[in-house]
Amino acid sequence: MVPSLFNTETVLKGPDSAGIGLCNTEENEEQEGRGLRVERTGPALPASLSRSVLKQINPRQGLLAAVRVVRAGVLTALFGAFPLAVASAQQAAPPVPQVVTTGRGEVEVKPDRAQVLFTVETRAASAAAAAADNGRRQRAVLDTLQRLGVAADQLQTANLQVSPEMVYPGQGLPPKVSGYVARNSVRVEVLKLEQTGILVDAGLAKGATGIGGLNFYSSKASEARRDALAKAVIAAKLDAEVMAKAAGYQLGALLEIMANAPPEEPMLMGMVMAKSSRLSMADAPTPVNPGEIKVVETVTVRWAIKM
Repeated sequence: MVPSLFNTETVLKGPDSAGIGLCNTEENEEQEGRGLRVERTGPALPASLSRSVLKQINPRQGLLAAVRVVRAGVLTALFGAFPLAVASAQQAAPPVPQVVTTGRGEVEVKPDRAQVLFTVETRAASAAAAAADNGRRQRAVLDTLQRLGVAADQLQTANLQVSPEMVYPGQGLPPKVSGYVARNSVRVEVLKLEQTGILVDAGLAKGATGIGGLNFYSSKASEARRDALAKAVIAAKLDAEVMAKAAGYQLGALLEIMANAPPEEPMLMGMVMAKSSRLSMADAPTPVNPGEIKVVETVTVRWAIKM
């Protein structure tokens, strides 16, 4: 029911009291003069619609024909103007002039942390013997690192594997197991970069057979990333102002700003030139140069422009 479109609905009844149609209260007197009794029932049709209905209804045709005519008229009155209103609303919103720019920010930070992978590899005739020997050597390496100040929560097993070594005689003969190899790699987090070379030399001296996975990173990486984001936004705004001015506009309100997906935590791959484990610990430690880490961030910004 839409109150703004209707007045009061009435039912016209003939002498036999059978309802024959609906009309507006503005036509009540006219219908009563024609010998029809008016009965109020609720909301009514607009005056123009009720006149049209009455012209089409013969009182003797009964209520069914009247309802059909009225139903069609109501649907037309309610929904006929909707497409026009939607089209008008769409045309009333002109596009807002915009400019989109991408900014890049870069910050360099010195690393203050490192990660080093210590690997112990052993061989034996059986898998159990290879694993046992490997465990003893790796334990000696870890005990040495801890005596040098590495805490237990700075040690993490990265890989543990025991597998057969195969021999392929050829000439159609099947391969044979010649022995077993065990590999155990432990990742060590170094909190003092000046200790990196010392730890490498100590691990090699106690049985480590490989050093790898050296990465440098900064404990202040989050702060560096935020600084890079701020620089990226400033760069994007400067570009937007230049573009808007060149087009004869001024930079308006900020509509959207989005940081592009950042890469993984910045790390710098390093090289360790490890000395032979036969060298004395009194020698100079293995040289390690951490360099600097470059943190890069980009943003995409959308601005409105105005005259």
